[in-house]
Formats: sequence, structure tokens, C-alpha cells
Amino acid sequence: MQCGLDHFQKHYAPFEIPEQQVSAILLKLLDEHRGVCTKEEEGKGVFQAFNKPLPITEADAYRPLEQIANAIAKAASDVLADFASTRELNYVFRCCAQTRLNSDISGSDHLVHGVFEKSCPCNGQRPEVSRTKAAIVGHIPVSNQANPDSKCHIMNTRDVASIFEFKLKGTQEDDLDNQENVVSANVQIMNEDPRRMFTYGLTVEGYEMTLWYFCRSHSVMAGKIHLNSPDDFRRLVTTFVSFMFATPEEMGYDPTITAHRAADETQYTYKIPGDNAEREGLKDRFFRTVASIDDHWSSNITGRMTRVWKVREMQSAEDDALPVGDDTVHYVLKDVWRDSAAPTEREIQNQIFMDIDKFLRNTSLSNSNLAELSPLQEKHAHLLENNAFKRYFMTIIADYKGRETLAYVNDDSSRKYATKRQYRVVYKELCTEVGKLDKLGDVMDVLEEVLIPLQLMHCAGWVHRDISSGNILAYEAGGNQQSRWQAKLSDLEYAKKFYPRGEDKDGESKDSKTGTPYFMPYEILTSQYLSAPVPKIELSPKELEEIMKKRLKEHLAQGGNGSAMKTPGCTVVHNPQHDVESLWWLKLWTLTCRVNHPDSREWAALVFHNSLTPSQERCNAFNGNIEYILSDKLSPDLMEPFALAMGLFRKCLHNAYIKRELADEVLDLNTYAEVYEFADKFFGDIKENSAWRAVPLLEDREDESVNPKKRSCPTSDLPDASGPSGSGKRSRGGSNTSDAWRKPSKRAKV
Repeated sequence: MQCGLDHFQKHYAPFEIPEQQVSAILLKLLDEHRGVCTKEEEGKGVFQAFNKPLPITEADAYRPLEQIANAIAKAASDVLADFASTRELNYVFRCCAQTRLNSDISGSDHLVHGVFEKSCPCNGQRPEVSRTKAAIVGHIPVSNQANPDSKCHIMNTRDVASIFEFKLKGTQEDDLDNQENVVSANVQIMNEDPRRMFTYGLTVEGYEMTLWYFCRSHSVMAGKIHLNSPDDFRRLVTTFVSFMFATPEEMGYDPTITAHRAADETQYTYKIPGDNAEREGLKDRFFRTVASIDDHWSSNITGRMTRVWKVREMQSAEDDALPVGDDTVHYVLKDVWRDSAAPTEREIQNQIFMDIDKFLRNTSLSNSNLAELSPLQEKHAHLLENNAFKRYFMTIIADYKGRETLAYVNDDSSRKYATKRQYRVVYKELCTEVGKLDKLGDVMDVLEEVLIPLQLMHCAGWVHRDISSGNILAYEAGGNQQSRWQAKLSDLEYAKKFYPRGEDKDGESKDSKTGTPYFMPYEILTSQYLSAPVPKIELSPKELEEIMKKRLKEHLAQGGNGSAMKTPGCTVVHNPQHDVESLWWLKLWTLTCRVNHPDSREWAALVFHNSLTPSQERCNAFNGNIEYILSDKLSPDLMEPFALAMGLFRKCLHNAYIKRELADEVLDLNTYAEVYEFADKFFGDIKENSAWRAVPLLEDREDESVNPKKRSCPTSDLPDASGPSGSGKRSRGGSNTSDAWRKPSKRAKV
């Protein structure tokens, strides 16, 4: 989005400076720094370096900005009574041509031209200007050592408050490249550092400076400030003061996350505040990262930016803090940005638990409109004791609703953007994703047991809507059970009430494509029912004739070229069977992608893509006789019993969809009870031959990255990066989302 400079400085700048203070700073600058600027008239001036033709290289042209920034900082610091008594110089500008951003994200090492960095003695700031401490909590000093293999210097991404990109005035293509570079570098910064709630960037083309603001809900650009214009002198000074004297929080650093340097790695301590509206009186809790479990980087700045960490609870956020209790006990912390209006995962889970409890305690179920679910109630009645049903879900020990992104308030724009809010949730159990188990037998055991929480959710009137290899977890249960693993169903943030007929408030009209494309149900992926419901309305021959005449007339009015009229697409409601179908796709992915058999992996590469457009092979897999395909493609060790079992399971699911839709019973919760019979039969069939249980599974892995100097973003991100984006797995390696053996990435609520 674009906005005016006044609007940007009022709503998006780090802080707004009172006019009286601005005037005092300008007076100091124009009177005491005449070697840097020339006074034109009252309150106006021009910086001498830009009051003449620019040199022929970018380094020479824009290096004077460093001297200009120092002069502005000195003038502002000297306005003690009105300004400096309440503000400190926290950031300084440094021109740093040929400096590369060093990052934990492989393939991301942008060359930047200038930065605002933390003000401290090690940065070479003059003592008379620097008025702050050497560091702040969470600040890691800049490393500006030359790379022995190049002339480039290296700067850690986490040390950069905001960046500059320079381009001597050239073609429109050059200007666009400059803009792409600043967006791409900020993508790297936001992906790299979990402390960053939002970031800034500045681009200069010739004499024109543009301001940029990036957050998880939208991005904004504002320009132009003319470096050589007396009319823009005040605005340029105000902009630099706002950036240099901002607090870390005003520059986008989250005050509840602290960075630490441990050996060669960076750790973060997340604070879960106890003193808030929902948990008043509780103590603050601190969780320090031990290792990354899952990071999903995005090519867009907007979006969820999900991070999952293995963490240890600490007594404080200090570097030398001691663990709370046993230091070998670890938890899982998920850090995510969600729509501000959406309920939290704890809120959703609590409601699901209440509804499961209500269902299991219902003594009049057989006389209600859910009578056909009575067998499932009897089957799971024992789970009421001590709330045993909760063991199939993750145990939440702490959560926190954090900061909300700024609302976009430009009345000139017709586009609206929902704000996003930080959300952190800490789980008690450290689990293994089913997609990372290394034996086929273990995977099938967990997938069979996860049917229990799915049945409980569906009987309670909920659908999960994101069954995937990362959301079904295996918890090491010890030696009390037949299986080594206890299944747990996680990530309930997209779970939704499934309203029976007559009670559906918004599901039919507003249900969107939600989930992970690898495992997304066929109807959800295509946005079409397998068979449209047939209206139960009997028409007389006369009424039928009138309808046909009307349709023929409309057809002729549209050109009458002999083709059929297009019927409007229907909205597919995510129903309980869709979650079970996702299990089918998860089994298919496991049997073909994760088994070291070239034929199955080659075929699977045509079926599984992180895309919302299904391939023809994927359509054929669910609509055709897949048992024939699997008998040819599966590893010989798996052909018996899986080819027939998978084919029969698919056929039962396919027929159930059509039968239910033809009977117009899609919203009748009773009609989904039989789905679990199909699933039970599948597991019963494969157990007749257990030789396959020891088949090893391949690990998820990434391919090697190219590691370019700059990783540009698509131009669609400029300047409007509005919609949710597909995300790739962020690891210490590269990524290639088209490869079937990769871990599937989440593309949620598209």
C-alpha cells in the first residue's frame, strides 16, 4: 500500500516529535553545523552534499548521510530541556557499502548499503554524541569483520534495526530492483529474528528517499523525501530523529523476548507475563529456547510466521538465570501471528473439552437427533474418568496473547486488512511428529490411535480442518501400553464447530480452503462436491417447461454458441469425513514418499505439491482405482496388504461422499459415524500381515541451497503484501517445495 508522508509520520513512524521540539532541533542544526547544511530561510535549509550533482558511485554519493546523521543526532542531543531529557540516542546511521547480512537462514545473505544500528562505543560513535549504555537487553554487538574470501564485511541480521538501499537514478527497472531488495532484506530480518514485531526500510533513488513499514498484516511505503529540496529539509531531519532516538520497542523489538549468545548459537527467552487481564496475580514465566523444532519462513512478510521451539523454563530472562526445577525437563513453545479476532488455541481447546464432556455425559443421546452416535458414546464412555480423553491432546501449561499489529487507517484505500496478534502457547509434552517417525509400524500405530480424538471431536460437533504430518504427534508413553507411542492431536487453532442442519451460522457461506495442501481433502482442494445435492422438489411438467424456457432464453442472450452455461461454484463445508480423508492422504504420502523405492517416489512427486491446484495425478488418485496404481508403484514389501487396503478405504470414502450428498445430508452429523468403520477396517486388514512394520522410513530433508547474494521477493509483494502466503520450511539448509520428499509446508486459510 502507499500513503502520504504526513500520514506515515503520524501513524507508522517510530514516534511523533512535537513541532516545538522539531523547531528547536532545526535551529541548532542550522546555526551550529554550517559545514554540513546551509540555511536557506527560516526553518529551511539544504544539506551541502546534496546541493550539487551526485558522484558517479553509490558509495561516494551517499556516504555523506553518515556525517549528516551525526550532525542531526548532535543537534537533537543538545536540545536538552525540550527533547534530550526524555529521549536517548539509541540508533546511529552507518553507511556500509559491500556489507553482507549474516543469517542463520541459508540462502539469505543480502548486501546492504546502509543501516540504523544500535548506538554504542564499539560502533565508533563519537563520545560527545553517544549518550546511551553500551548495550541493551537482547542486543548482540555488531560483527564487522572482513570475509577472507571477499571484500565484503559481515553484519549479523539481528543487529540491524532498519536498512537502506541506494540506487543512483537510473531506469524504472533499476528503481524496482532497489525496492525489491529492501523488501527482500526485511523478509530476511523478520524471518530471522523472533523479536521483530515490525521493521522499517528506506530506499534512495537519486535524490528521492522512500520510507517503508512492514508488519505481519500489511506493508506500507511513503515517499518521496527530496534530499536536495529545502522544502523537505524539515521532514528529512524529523525522519532521522524519529529513527535514531526511538526506543527498541518503537523500532519493532518485542520487549518480552530477550536474545542471548550461547557458544555459536543465539537463544531467546520468551516471557509469558502473569500480570494481565486473563491471569491476574500469576507470576511471570520465562522459557528459553534450546533448539528449533520447526520454523516456516515465508516469501511474504505478512502472514503467520510460525516458530516452534524446544524450550526450558528459567527463573528470569537474565543471561545467567538458573532453570526452574529439573534442567533436563523440556517443553514446546509455539510462537505464531494470528488474526486478532480469532480465538486462541487454549480457548478453542477448552471449548472442545467442554463439548466432549457434554457429549459423553449425555444420558438422552439415543432419543436426540444424534442417536446414531450412541455406539461411539458407549465406546468412549470410559474416557470420562479423570478426564482421560484429554491425554489425546496436548497439555497447555501457559499461553499469552501479545501485541497487535497497527490497523491500516488510510481512508483513501478501498482495501481493508485484518490486524494480527502475537500468540504464544507452551505445551507440556515434547513429542515427535508422525512425519518424523522412522518405522512404518510406528506411523500406522499412531494414525490408528489418533482416530480416538477425531471421533471425540466429531461427536462433540467439531472438525479439525488441518490434519497433517506435523499435527499428529507421537508422545513416548513408556512401557505401560502395547505401543511405544501415545497419539496426540495438536494444532487446534483452525478447528471449527460443525453445525447441524438449521444451526449453521456461517459455515456454508464462509468456509475457506484451510489446511496443508499435501493432505487437504479432495473436495476442499477443488472447492467442489463430488456430486451436487439433488433438490427434493417435485416439479410439474408445466413448471419444468417454464424453467427450461427461461434457461434457454438466458443462454441465447449470452451468445448461444452451443456451450453449456456455467453454474456457480458451491462452497464446500469442511465436514468430519474430510479429516478422516486427510489421514488417507497422510498414509499414501508415507507409503510412497517416505519409503526408499524410486517408482513410488517418482509417482508421488506428481501427486503431492504445496499447491492449491491439484495435479491430474492427484485427481486420479482419489477418483480412480488406486489399488491398480499402487500395485505397480509401491515397494514390493508393501504391495501386500497396502494396495488393496488403500484402494478399499478410498472407495468407501468416495461412495460415502456421493451417497451423503445425493441424500442432501452433508450437514447431518449422524451420517458420519460409518466413516470410522472404514478406517477400522483398513487397520484390521493391514494387521493380517505384519511383515511391513519394520520397513524403515526416510527422514524429511532439504536440498542444498544456491546461497545467492540477494534473494529478491516477487514483485507482487511491492508494496502490497496483503494476503496469507505459502510458506517454506525454514531450516539450516535450503528448500525446494516441489520435491515430494520434502516435509509439506503449511498453506493455511487461503
